[in-house]
Amino acid sequence: MSPPLKVKGAKVCTMYKALIKISARIYWNLERNIPVFRENFKEEVNVPIKATPPCDLRPALRFDVELTRKLLLEYFNDRKSAEVLLPPHEEIILLNKIPYPDLADEIIVEGQVIGHRFFDIRRYRWRFKPIYAGVSKILDKRIGFYAIVNLPRITRLYVIHRSDILESNLPQTKGEYVAIETKNGIYQGLGKSIRGDRIKVLKAWRKRRHPEIGKSNSWREAVEANRDWLLSKENESIKFLQEVAKKLNIPRDRIFVSFSGGKDSLATLLISTKAFGNIPVLFNDTGIELPETVEYVKRMADKLGLELICASGDQRFFEGLEFFGPPARDYRWCCKVVKLAPILDAINARFKEKPVLSIVGQRKYESIARAFSPSVWTNKWLPGVISTTPIQEWTALQVWLYLFLEKAEINELYFQGFDRLGCWLCPASEVAELQLVAKRYPKLWSRWESYLESFRKAHGLDRDWIRFHLWRWKKLPGDQRRLLGDKARKSLEEPTLDILIVKGEGVSKVSFKHSYLGELVLRVPPSDLVYLVIDSLKRVDNFLEMYVENIRVTCDSRFYNIYTDDDEAVKKIATSLAKITIRVNYCLRCKLCVNNCPSNAILLDESGQMRFLREKCTKCYICNEKCPLLSFLSIQTKVLDKLE
Repeated sequence: MSPPLKVKGAKVCTMYKALIKISARIYWNLERNIPVFRENFKEEVNVPIKATPPCDLRPALRFDVELTRKLLLEYFNDRKSAEVLLPPHEEIILLNKIPYPDLADEIIVEGQVIGHRFFDIRRYRWRFKPIYAGVSKILDKRIGFYAIVNLPRITRLYVIHRSDILESNLPQTKGEYVAIETKNGIYQGLGKSIRGDRIKVLKAWRKRRHPEIGKSNSWREAVEANRDWLLSKENESIKFLQEVAKKLNIPRDRIFVSFSGGKDSLATLLISTKAFGNIPVLFNDTGIELPETVEYVKRMADKLGLELICASGDQRFFEGLEFFGPPARDYRWCCKVVKLAPILDAINARFKEKPVLSIVGQRKYESIARAFSPSVWTNKWLPGVISTTPIQEWTALQVWLYLFLEKAEINELYFQGFDRLGCWLCPASEVAELQLVAKRYPKLWSRWESYLESFRKAHGLDRDWIRFHLWRWKKLPGDQRRLLGDKARKSLEEPTLDILIVKGEGVSKVSFKHSYLGELVLRVPPSDLVYLVIDSLKRVDNFLEMYVENIRVTCDSRFYNIYTDDDEAVKKIATSLAKITIRVNYCLRCKLCVNNCPSNAILLDESGQMRFLREKCTKCYICNEKCPLLSFLSIQTKVLDKLE
């Protein structure tokens, strides 16, 4: 089995065990030289593919094949040697994502892992590293860099000295990968060349048998061989969807399929139309989708004759940058602003009756969270929407073969190196993926890099913050810190809002200071909203009731003036006013408050301004809970002798 995740601690151990538990079982047919999904396929010889859990294998498509062959050629510097590991007739090459500091895949040829391709952040380029079957072939054929050592066994991190090397072809530079085998032929491993013709062992294992098949193959043959299995999975998924709709008593006119333009949602779309006929398609154009994806979605809806419901994030992402700063993996404000909010708005506009059933292309092999997600669920941010997935148990390889079987039109971006489609500057992307965007879409990337550059200068960050895309984290993970060292020395916290209170005689001056925006210039919020603040205090705190009638709030361009002698009242009112001020002055028009208000007390007028209907308000304060501006903002109160 492949090595465990390169992380430490009990939590990591639990995660790895969970990955093993859900790991897919995919087999390699030794007679036909193709992947199959049944161990007893045709009663022929089928062996499990031993890949890193969760074993979510996918095909190497056009860009991937070219890149992989290029990396092998660079490693060996000899075409014949490269073709020992990857013969020119080999059409079926599988990839399997594995944990690395950046993007990395196991390369699987003839059902065996020949090596890793990974993006080396330090060298800022893709590299190849032989492993298992690749190491074995290097040693058998005496190609590339190798060493036969006069040791009974080898272990990880052991340093092999020149005096222990019996036969070798060592690289002239340090840091290159070297295949290793003990003289007795029992152990093999992989090392890295270091000074003095020494080798540091990176990994070692007992020598394994790696049969050479040498038979040409094709994806067409793989599809035909697995046709019956794929059709049975399709039938299961169709029946599942129909049973879910029946059990929930949701009619066909309240069912739609979410379509992102990716492979999983395409397979889901095809299955859903076979289950329910021509149901609507919902596409969320976040405003930061790649142009090919937007065009592809519209073309597919038209081709299939389906109604297309477009949710639009418009320019909300770039408008939100001023307030939130760059999004990060541990700070995903963008998901609520450009995904959940527009989706809910579009659903409410299209479907007047609830609940509705949303069919999505979610699979358990995509993440730990999704691995243990039920196949039917609800999202607190999407009231009235029930979601389900018909491909929860499908692997990526099964999805791809199904699409090949259906002769479906697939998003061209997959063939140009994009494995994960969606927002082109998503912080969940790896450096290699972002570099691909920068190279292919220079105008889009220039806009983003210009923003990052201005943000970097404003916050005293160095160029490495942009070069290594450190904006993707608020708290940098350990592997990045170890890899980048001093280059990763500074990171940013989430934005904060300081409530600054200066007490006087009977009146307190209150101003607000945002960690990114500086001191906020106040615009007087609608008087109804100020009344909401006072009314809410009467409801939540009986202690204040005796003072409420004597509290008066006024506002100029810099200060709220709160007239009362009660210190606690000032703090509570100031906090509520801060939330109201943020919502009114920096509203992104996402309409999450509008669509979640149970009494319809909030609306956006024609000018795009938030309006509050006091007579309808029940003071539940759900609007504050649902506002993304407040969800990602830490509010602190400071009592000062004078304003800072």
